[in-house]
Amino acid sequence: MQCIFDQNGVLIQTFGVEGDLLDKMLSLMEPDHYFYDSEAENITMQTQYLDTDEGILPRPQMQLTFPNTTTIQANGVDLCKIDNIPFPCKFEIDGDAQEDIMTDSIEFTLDAVGEYTMTFKRPPYIDKTVVVIAI
Repeated sequence: MQCIFDQNGVLIQTFGVEGDLLDKMLSLMEPDHYFYDSEAENITMQTQYLDTDEGILPRPQMQLTFPNTTTIQANGVDLCKIDNIPFPCKFEIDGDAQEDIMTDSIEFTLDAVGEYTMTFKRPPYIDKTVVVIAI
């Protein structure tokens, strides 16, 4: 199986071709992407990534920490803090894209009661989803 990975090591395409077709596909590949020819037949973007020095590796889990709690008062004052964020990191709240996080920690307040689903995305880590509850 042949694989193409982006500059972050994230699998973007797999295929099984040889000869002229393989040469054609490689000629169309983006310059910052990597080609990897693997004997493994079960490479998936959900569980693996390419380390250019060590080959195909399991995607690591994010080890986010919550020094206080993920349940806060919806009063605009009570703080929720999330630490140990690999950065830069893409951040979404309830599926809406937010700004990139450029630090390893964030603090925020909420002023409306509800559950807020927050997703952190940073290759090669597996996306991490956290639910913060404002009461």
